Amino acid sequence: MGVVLCGCGKTFNDGEIPCPHQFNLIADVDLDEVSDAMVLALSEADDGYVKMQVTMMAGGKVTYRCPHCHGLLVFWDGLDRAPKYYPLGDWGKLDETD
Repeated sequence: MGVVLCGCGKTFNDGEIPCPHQFNLIADVDLDEVSDAMVLALSEADDGYVKMQVTMMAGGKVTYRCPHCHGLLVFWDGLDRAPKYYPLGDWGKLDETD
């Protein structure tokens, strides 16, 4: 992606690998299938990290946590569609270091 526009109006970069702002949201009903695919990918691939990332993204929803407002952007319908923005506000900070 490169630059991500948050619902708060600020932008951030997701080019760092691994990206500290990106998460992969996996539904509980898909977890077994995704974890089995990851184990298989890791056992068969020369570059296991890359294969694991591809497998997780295929089974999960790409999610970003904005470093400015701490809101979540969830790409429910894929990266080619607009994400849903969930503002969290100060009460939603995940830790005290932010």
